[in-house]
Amino acid sequence: MLHEELQSIRSALGEVMGRLDPDNADLVRRCRRNLDAAADQARELEKRLIPDSAVRLMDRPPLSAEQASGGCA
Repeated sequence: MLHEELQSIRSALGEVMGRLDPDNADLVRRCRRNLDAAADQARELEKRLIPDSAVRLMDRPPLSAEQASGGCA
């Protein structure tokens, strides 16, 4: 999901912050805050666009007819 990707980028930036001069560390800190906000927005959009019921349908075990034919029709 998009929010997970944004959080991953935020984490990666956090790993390099200790190696930066104060001005660049401040820039990265601001970018991380913006990524947090974007990730929160993405999470809310994902909740609206992909309802829990749709996710459950994709994650369900195959039906017996699907197993017999080797996949979806």
